[in-house]
Parts: sequence; structure tokens; C-alpha cells
Amino acid sequence: MNPGDQHRIAKRHLERNAVVYVRQSDPRQVRENAESTLLQRGLREKAVEMGWSMPKLVEDDLGITASGFADRPGFQWMLTQVTLRKVGIIFCMDASRLSRNSSDWAHLFELCGYFDTLVADVQQVYDVSVPNDRLVLQIKGTVAELELSSLRTRLRHRPEVSSRSCCHPAMSTTSTTRSSSTQTSACSRRSTRCLSGSNTRPASVSSR
Repeated sequence: MNPGDQHRIAKRHLERNAVVYVRQSDPRQVRENAESTLLQRGLREKAVEMGWSMPKLVEDDLGITASGFADRPGFQWMLTQVTLRKVGIIFCMDASRLSRNSSDWAHLFELCGYFDTLVADVQQVYDVSVPNDRLVLQIKGTVAELELSSLRTRLRHRPEVSSRSCCHPAMSTTSTTRSSSTQTSACSRRSTRCLSGSNTRPASVSSR
């Protein structure tokens, strides 16, 4: 985080709770990418350094996707705490990954701006009530959603590509077999004509 962002943190923010939101998209990531979970939990120490004595870890959404309409109890609890003016700042690895759903992150940022809650990731602290900060977060969220959409599109078309690649060798073999059969038939006809010609010529010579 940028040390120059410390001026955004006011006494009123420090009087509220700091929330560290920890999330992984699915159970497989939780099992195989434990390092990411540890890094996200490490933001708690960063919150302590910035003035919060007892930051709260929210890990209820580990293994739950942030896209679509999946039920995320941790995210919903966080929204409730923001509206109750109990959260001074939300820490996360990447602000755009608080949600991969545009309606969710837009709603969260709107509430944070209205109830004076800061958002912080590894890059900087954002004051969503400031237009420039809000614009940066909106751009990040939009880019993240587009990346997810592109990934889904590629995954959706991959089986079609695989099936086509499987079909091509068969089609090629079929066409090669047909071509070979055609060439064999042509050679057979030419051989037959040649044999027929060789059998008739002696007969005509002997008649003379």
C-alpha cells in the first residue's frame, strides 16, 4: 500500500472496525493455493500497522465464487456492518475481486461511499466518496468482470474445438481412403485395357 494514503484515514475510521475480507473462488483453490489465503490473512498485520488494534477476519466465503448469484454469507454480513456504520475500512488483496459481479461491487462501493467506509487493497487506500477513487474502483471492477466473461467464453468453446480436432483426422482418413480407392480402380482399368490389347495383337498377326 502507498504510505501517502495514510492521510485518508481519519479518527472516525479508526474508531470503527477494520474488516479483512478473505476469499477463494472454489474449494479446489482453497486446497491447492493455500499461499493466497495466507497472504490475504496477512493483511490483518497491515491493518494493525495502520492503526486498528483488532481487525476482524471474514473467511466465511472461502471456496465460494464471487460471480453470479451465489450466496456469500461473509459478503452479506460485511454489507450489513457497513450500513450500521460499524466498519471504518475493508481490506482485501484486490478491490476488484471483492465481487466478480458488477451489481454486487457497485452496491458495495455505493454503500461505502455513503456510510464513509474506506476500501484498501495491496496497492492503495480508496475513499469511495472521492470521485477519482470511485472511478478507479469502477474501472477495476469492470475489467475484472470482462476478464471473467472472456474466460467463460473460452471454456465454453473449448469442447467444440476439441470435437472438431477429433473429427478432422477421421475426415482426412476417409478422404485419403476414397482417393486411394479411386486411384486403385483407375490403375486396374488401365491394366485391364493393356492386357486386352496384348491378347488381341497376336491373333491379328497370325491371321495374316
